[in-house]
Amino acid sequence: MPARRAPKALVGRDDTRWQRAAQAAPARDQALAAVMRFAGARIAEAVGLDLNDLPTTQRRRRLRIRGKARKNRSVPVHAELAAALDAWLAERRTWPGADTNPALFLNRAGGRLSLRTADARDARRLVGGR
Repeated sequence: MPARRAPKALVGRDDTRWQRAAQAAPARDQALAAVMRFAGARIAEAVGLDLNDLPTTQRRRRLRIRGKARKNRSVPVHAELAAALDAWLAERRTWPGADTNPALFLNRAGGRLSLRTADARDARRLVGGR
């Protein structure tokens, strides 16, 4: 079996293009991108977040991420991540399923945003919004 290589980070123009596209995206997608960028979460970890994984106070802003092999980590919440999450949480209240679903990121039907959908949206951002 060939050795697996670590994924490459975006650099230069690709990183700039991804950031601009993420900033122009709807609130949910901005928050999803911010969780991955500022908290270092994998896409599967990001869509797996629940509301109770968010910081409970303004003073102690840490995000709980459930990672691979059931390992949890607590990461500080960057100011840009906090702003993106606050904007999404304000909009999330108006979405179907907001009262009953504990998932942080919802789909339009009120269920948890799937890994497949989140990955497809992220890929479209990378190639210029197609």
